[in-house]
Amino acid sequence: HHHHPPSWKQFTPITLRKPGKPSYLVPKAYRPIALEDTSSKVLESVVARRLAGLAEQHVNHARLLHNLRKRHVPEDLVLWIRDFLSDRCTQVKFDDFTSEPLHASSGLPQGSPLSPILYLFYSADLLEVVDCKDPSQASGGFIDDTMLIVTSPSFEQNIARLTALVPQLLGWSNSHACRFDVAKFQMLHCTRNEKRYSPLPLVIGDHRILPCESARYLGIIVDRRLRWHEQADSAVDRGTSAVLAITRLSKPTYGLPHKHIRQLIRSVAFPKMEYGLPVWYNPVRLPPGSARRKGSVGLCNRLGKVQRLAARVISGAFKTTASIVLDFHAGLPPIDLRLNQAVFNATARLASLPPSHPLHKMVRRCSRSYPRLHRSPLHELFNAFPELQGVEVIDPSLVDPTWQSPIRTLIEPTKDAAAALADRLVSTSEFCVFTDGSGFAGDIGAAAFAKGRAQEHVRRVNLGSEDEHIVFEGELAGMILALDVIESEPRVTRANILLDNKAAIRAVSKRRPRPGQQLVELFHKRLRHLKAKRRSLAITVVWVPGHKGVAGNERADMEAKDASMGDETDLPPALQCLRHLPKSQSALKAAYKKKLARVWSDRWKASKQGQRIARNIDSSPPGKQALKLFKDLPRRQASIITQLRSGHVGLHAFLHRIKAVSSPMCPTCQCPETVQHYLLTCRCFLAERGARRRAVGRDFSLRSLLGTAKHRGALLAYIEATRRFEAYLDTPS
Repeated sequence: HHHHPPSWKQFTPITLRKPGKPSYLVPKAYRPIALEDTSSKVLESVVARRLAGLAEQHVNHARLLHNLRKRHVPEDLVLWIRDFLSDRCTQVKFDDFTSEPLHASSGLPQGSPLSPILYLFYSADLLEVVDCKDPSQASGGFIDDTMLIVTSPSFEQNIARLTALVPQLLGWSNSHACRFDVAKFQMLHCTRNEKRYSPLPLVIGDHRILPCESARYLGIIVDRRLRWHEQADSAVDRGTSAVLAITRLSKPTYGLPHKHIRQLIRSVAFPKMEYGLPVWYNPVRLPPGSARRKGSVGLCNRLGKVQRLAARVISGAFKTTASIVLDFHAGLPPIDLRLNQAVFNATARLASLPPSHPLHKMVRRCSRSYPRLHRSPLHELFNAFPELQGVEVIDPSLVDPTWQSPIRTLIEPTKDAAAALADRLVSTSEFCVFTDGSGFAGDIGAAAFAKGRAQEHVRRVNLGSEDEHIVFEGELAGMILALDVIESEPRVTRANILLDNKAAIRAVSKRRPRPGQQLVELFHKRLRHLKAKRRSLAITVVWVPGHKGVAGNERADMEAKDASMGDETDLPPALQCLRHLPKSQSALKAAYKKKLARVWSDRWKASKQGQRIARNIDSSPPGKQALKLFKDLPRRQASIITQLRSGHVGLHAFLHRIKAVSSPMCPTCQCPETVQHYLLTCRCFLAERGARRRAVGRDFSLRSLLGTAKHRGALLAYIEATRRFEAYLDTPS
């Protein structure tokens, strides 16, 4: 089992350009990506996962194996990695050139799932050149990007401390056959006191490293004053460039449909703009009793211009359309709400870090105080989101990759088959416990129900508010209660736990780090306790479809609803913790999302544009409802519908407002050519309107034509027949 097949050691790297390089005449401007055998990648992923549970460039294989043993990696893994790295052969491809087979005696194949983790082991000693017990020194790194931080009362002392670390850096370089490119080194002297600033250089051998105004590390631009202005400028530029690139794929009259452009904007342009957002963006909020917003208000307005451009690209609207209308029809929350949601989700992840994580102490300290001076981004995040106190801990290190589930699970492919299985188990098996979780009356309840040999068993517990907990937790809690029911029947040796939630069943059988992890671990702790007392006990967890007439499931559902309304049963001391669970990360995210949706809806209702559209066209709240209008429509049709709804459309009444025509009047009727006039009363299109009116019926109004998708076909047929908007027609003349 220490063997890696020789045929899997043959790989072909292809060379890709690194983006943004000034010249592509030098080899370092290219990145080789290894095309490996897919079967090999599967095995490498398995080994990588095992290594991740324990824990590319010029990598010395002998040193790597030494480091793995030094970090107490099991010997069988070390021997497999030795075989994986030995006798590798590569052929380099560049355009139409393919090299002769070359022996790869060092390095790691980029593109392998195993390479990043192996390089972390390889470079781990580099991060230990600083004294971890000295609070004035710190180090950090990701793959081959490393940073060293020293602090002191003066820059002279900082330079002296860095100079003292240089021999250790060079020693690591020599022992690991990894030569530093000193020309790439960047140094920052960070202070906001300009009087104390001194541009002292650091000397390494023949190189003088001068301090710079800003440096890029892991994609984030850090400036020496730690104001993040350069990073903000870069974010705006990247977002604008990405949106402008996407505009080439879609114009108001042609290109990709509304749905796909929106997906591209949200999955490509916005992530490029908002990379590392919690570091450099202070959430915008309105403090209680204040009329002035707090946070990165100016930056939010700049990013809002990028979102306005993106919303116009998605919707196909005119440039003059109000931003709030563009956001409504593009399905994008206002920029401050959307950014706050992204930052909230990131902060929730920080609040869930386990004590073993390097950031845990800093997060805990910053979440408990808000100093008057020298606030860090973490201080601002937890001040903006005070509800993120007492969040559940999600610990990846709890999960052993080699762990095997001690329970059997059954999930039938169809509801009918699952219902039949449940009925069969109830009638033939030794003992069945039905469980359920319920969100009812604003709370989350969990219950377990079973018919014992002498009596019925019922367990009920209320987990708390649905703003802090989710039904998924109720399902897991119900399974824990089921174990207590099984424990109360000492003669049972085979038991089935039946519930209607597949996610909960998979959670207890996989044990992956995710929300609800504490309950999964409690389930397995109680299971181990139960099996220690009853070694012959076998438990099967079975999925049963909800509301399909399975009597036990219906009873468990009723008991769970009672629990959510506060009707609980007594629990043993070991399960009292179910009444005092930490807040669910998922529940907090969902509650915050609902809160932002209400704020967006209130803003829309309070705006002049929102009131006009709600009064005449569409009273639905902002969100995904408006997107249904454009489903499956070609680009030009979605654009003209948006323009008609907004009122910013190529009719004389609007064109006169922007001084594009001399008169707002309809040439035929001699009255303002508005959207209402064009669709409902213009005498020039009586015949075309009459045919569509017969199809629609008496409900021929702006609301029926523009407000819903029901009569969308009649509207588009009318636009086609009138030929009023030549550029947006299916059959241009």
